[in-house]
Amino acid sequence: MKAPAYASMFILFFLVFQARSIAQVKQDKSDQVIGTWVFNYDASIGSMDEEAKNHYVKMGVERQEKVKRAYQNRIITFGPDGDFAQELSDGRTVKGTWQINKNKLIEITNPNGSTIAFKIKEINASVLIISRVKTDDNKMNMLMSDWYLTRG
Repeated sequence: MKAPAYASMFILFFLVFQARSIAQVKQDKSDQVIGTWVFNYDASIGSMDEEAKNHYVKMGVERQEKVKRAYQNRIITFGPDGDFAQELSDGRTVKGTWQINKNKLIEITNPNGSTIAFKIKEINASVLIISRVKTDDNKMNMLMSDWYLTRG
C-alpha cells in the first residue's frame, strides 16, 4: 500500500473508533440516568442564583409554601425504554419521553411535542443534578434552574 492509502485507513479507523467511543459515553450516561429519582427541594432552592432568590423572597410566605408543596418529593422516573414520568405532589402524573441527545443533554418531550432540555451537572449512584438549558423552542424561565435529585 502506498502512503495515502495508509493515511486513509488510519483516518477511517480513527473516525470509527471516535464514533463508537461517543456512542458508548452516551449509553453510559443513559444507563446511569435510568431509574426513579426524588426531587430534593431544599438543595434545589439553596442553589438558586441571586435573581431567582430575590424573586423567591418577594413571592411571600404563602406562595413560597405553594412552590414547596408543588416541588418537594416529586418522583421522576426515566424508563429504560425512553418513557418518562413525573409524579407531582398532588398525585397527578405527567408523562412523556426522554433521551440523551448528541450534545449529552437530557431531552424530555411531553405528549404535545414540547421539549425541555437539561444538562447533567453531576451524576453518581445516588445523586443526579441537572440544569435547565434554554433552547430556541423553549425559553421558559424556571425558578430553580438546577434540580437536585436523589435516587428513589
